[in-house]
Order: sequence, then C-alpha cells, then structure tokens
Amino acid sequence: MIRLPLIVLVILAAPVLAQSKLEIENDWVRVSRLKSAPHTKTPVHERLAAVMIPLTDMRERITTADGQVREIAHKRGEAYYTAAARQSEENVADDPSEVVVIELKTWSGPVPARQAGSGAAGPRAPPGSDR
Repeated sequence: MIRLPLIVLVILAAPVLAQSKLEIENDWVRVSRLKSAPHTKTPVHERLAAVMIPLTDMRERITTADGQVREIAHKRGEAYYTAAARQSEENVADDPSEVVVIELKTWSGPVPARQAGSGAAGPRAPPGSDR
C-alpha cells in the first residue's frame, strides 16, 4: 500500500475554488477566462497589462507583492484596463465571479501586411517604436 503524506491528501481532497481557462494565445494577446468561488484568493502571480471584462458583477481585494491592499468593484460587462503587476486577488463577494482577461503582449516583430479582401490592417507597432 502506498502511503502519501497527510498534506498531499489534503491538497488532493480540496475542492477547486478558482479556475483559469486559456481561450486563445498568439503574439499579441493572451485571453483567459477566470472563475472564482466566493471568498477565494489566488496566489501571488504576475500579470501583463490587460483589459478585463467581467461576466458577473465582481468585488475583489487586490494585494500587491509589496503588501499594498485595495478593493475594486466592477459591474458585469464594464471593461477596464489594469497595468502589469505582481499581485494576488481575492473574491470578497458572496457570489462566484467570472472575468475575461485580455493580456497585452509587447510586439517586437514586423508589422504584418493587410490580409487581402479584409480591409483590416494588421496590428500596429506601439507609439514611439521605430516600426
């Protein structure tokens, strides 16, 4: 019989309280869908600058790596920008939260040409770049 340390058994038995699903990733963006159960906290992590689109009303407590704490509240569908940071988030609401996170990557390659017939230009280089 295999004996696992008690801590491993506790971790294996713990319910999944926060979920992250990668929806798409390419050279320009990483799009994820994050779901958090009420009163759950994510570990400290790094996030690129991002546009956030809540799919539910949400209230979060953000704790930065240097210990600063702030609370935010956003309504469902209210898109907002957040700068790159190292932080943890806690869903302080009594309801689950769900948000689409569009992380903005720094583009360092050539600007792609227009796609024939689409009328849409490829991504533009950031302001101040030499592209």
